Amino acid sequence: MALNDLFNHRYYTDEFMDGLKTYKYSSIDTSPLAKYVMKPWWSTFLHYFVPLNVSANSMTFWGFMIGLSHIVLLTIYDPDVSLCQPSAENVVPPSWVWLYGALAHFLAHTLDGADGMQARRTGTSSPLGELMDHGLDSLSLSCIVLSVPSVFALQAGVHNDINQLFLLYVITLFGFYFSHWEKYITGVLFLPWTYDASMLLTQGIFLLAFFTQDGLFRFIQSMTGWTCAGVFLAISSFSVLFFSIPCTFVNIYRAMQDKNNKTVKKQATLSNGYQPLVPFFLSLVLFVGWHLMSNDAVALRHTRLFFYSWSLLFSNFTVRLIVVQMCSRQFSPFNSLLLLPFAAFLVDVFDLADLSVTMWCLFVSLLLLHCHYFICLIRQVAHHLGVPCLAMAKKRA
Repeated sequence: MALNDLFNHRYYTDEFMDGLKTYKYSSIDTSPLAKYVMKPWWSTFLHYFVPLNVSANSMTFWGFMIGLSHIVLLTIYDPDVSLCQPSAENVVPPSWVWLYGALAHFLAHTLDGADGMQARRTGTSSPLGELMDHGLDSLSLSCIVLSVPSVFALQAGVHNDINQLFLLYVITLFGFYFSHWEKYITGVLFLPWTYDASMLLTQGIFLLAFFTQDGLFRFIQSMTGWTCAGVFLAISSFSVLFFSIPCTFVNIYRAMQDKNNKTVKKQATLSNGYQPLVPFFLSLVLFVGWHLMSNDAVALRHTRLFFYSWSLLFSNFTVRLIVVQMCSRQFSPFNSLLLLPFAAFLVDVFDLADLSVTMWCLFVSLLLLHCHYFICLIRQVAHHLGVPCLAMAKKRA
C-alpha cells in the first residue's frame, strides 16, 4: 500500500490535464523506407505474432526493456565506451553479444513501430500511448548512441575519441528534441527520415561485428584513414545538420503561414515557442563546460555515468515537452533537475568530494527522480483518461 501511494503523486492539476481529452495525435511520415519496408513488416509482424488481446502499451514497455537489456550488457563489458587505450586488461565481448544486440534492437524497433498500429487495430489509441512511446524513446535513443562507438573500438582494437563521442551524442539529442519542439509549435510530428535508417544501420553494424569480427572495421580504417566511429559521426552529423534540422525550420515556417493552424497561433511567439529550447541548451552548456573544466577528467573516468545522467535529464525535458504539447499548455523553461548536475559540476571543479561518489550520487538521484516523475505521470494520465496503463483497454466506439 505504501509503495502504491509513493507513485500517486500528481505533478499536474486536473485542469491542466483536461486538454488530453480533446487531443488528437497528428503525424506525417514521408520516408520511403518507412512506407515500403518498415510499415509492411510491422503489419506482417502484428498479423502473425501479436494477438488482439495484447495491449499496445505493453508492446511499448517490453520493446524498451529488450533494448535496455543490451545497453546494460554492453555497459558491463565496456564501461568506459573504449575511451581508454587498449591494453591487456581490455576484455573484448564474446561474439554473441553483438548478435544479441542486433536481435534485441531489431525486436525493440519492431515493437516500437508496431505499437501504434496495434492501438489502431484494437481501437485503443490514446494520448497515454504516445506519452509512453515517445517518453521511453527519449531515454533509450540517447543511450543506444553510445553502443555504436563501443562496437567499433572493441572490434578494431582502437580507442574512441572523447570529442567525437561528445559530438555524436549531441547530434543525436538535437535530432530527437528538435522534432518534438517542432511538434510543440506546429501540432504535427514530422517523423524524421533518419530515425528508421539509423536504427537499421545500428542493427547492421552489430551483425557485421558478429559475422566479420574485426576484419571489416579494420579494412574501412585502412582504406579511409578514419576510424569507423569517425565515419559514423560524419554520416550522422550530415543527416541531422543538413537534413533533419533544416526540415524542422521549414515545417515551422510553413505552419506559421497557415492561418488556420491554431497551435501555431498560440505557441509560435518569441516568449512561448522558444522556451522549450532553454533547458536543452542550458544542459548542453553545462555538460560540455563540465567536461572542459573538470579537475578529474569526468567524461573519461566516469563515461557511462556522465552520459547516462545527461540522458535521464534529457528524457525529463522531452517528456515535459510532450505533456504540455498534448495538453495545449505553455512550456516552463525552468527545470529543477538541472540543479543536480550543476551541483556535481561545482563539487568536481572545486574538488569538494570524491568524484566517483559524486557521479554515483548524481546518476542515482536523477534515475530515482525521473522514474518517479514518469511513473506518476503515466498513472495520472491513465486515471484522467480512464484507461489502464499496460493492460488492454476497452475498445473505443
